[in-house]
Amino acid sequence: MNPTNTIHTRLQLHLERHMYRRGQYKGQAPADSNARGKNHFRVYKANDGTMRVHFWRTDLITAYPDGRIVLNTDGWHSRPTTVAAMSDALNWFGVGPMASVRFYRDRKFGISQSVLSVNREQHRYYDGIEVGIKDDKPVILSEIKPFEAKRIDRSESKELHDDMKSSGFKASFKLLHAVAKPEDKEGKGVYGNYSYKSSEMRMLVSDANYAEAWPRLIAQYTFTVQYDYKARAYVQHKHDAKKAWANLMAAMKFDLYQKVPAE
Repeated sequence: MNPTNTIHTRLQLHLERHMYRRGQYKGQAPADSNARGKNHFRVYKANDGTMRVHFWRTDLITAYPDGRIVLNTDGWHSRPTTVAAMSDALNWFGVGPMASVRFYRDRKFGISQSVLSVNREQHRYYDGIEVGIKDDKPVILSEIKPFEAKRIDRSESKELHDDMKSSGFKASFKLLHAVAKPEDKEGKGVYGNYSYKSSEMRMLVSDANYAEAWPRLIAQYTFTVQYDYKARAYVQHKHDAKKAWANLMAAMKFDLYQKVPAE
């Protein structure tokens, strides 16, 4: 590997060219050479000889002379500003084999996840991930972790459907949907105009004693307010029974899903 063809060397050159000569951050440099006022996003050389790309209170990139880099967001890897900063830093300072390392958010297995693309292969990002160079190609040197996937608790889901059947909610749904009106969303129901949690919705549909709350519950997931460009006004839109049922089921099962390693 050419020792001058590393992110460490690129950062050193950047620091020398764009260094602050005075002020609070004297000896450091803006990460974006075209925005010197953005001093929360900086490049500096640490006491151990590593080069760092710093964003607010976190060293996003720690670059070593041998070409290795360690990435860290201090837990903020899902925040848009942090994602943009890490992505920009890798784009600006990636050189040689490391030019193919990319960081972004993508939807994997039903979940929005942080992705580190290394030589066009997608990997799950985590703080502390280390990337190096072998045979003139970037490789992950630390643990490779699987992406996460959303999996529902099947036993609890089955129990819910059995309870909806025995309570009569499932049999009543289509009729209640057919006669539903937008104003039903403001009905008294249970807990007044309180917004139901997933667990509370499951309780209501599982017991016929709460049948008075069913019209309001169904109306909440049947009607949505949408902008009508022809009328130039917001109007109530009624979903068909299939869509309304899907909306309601998704809301009721929201907390029955768990994140597990994808197979």
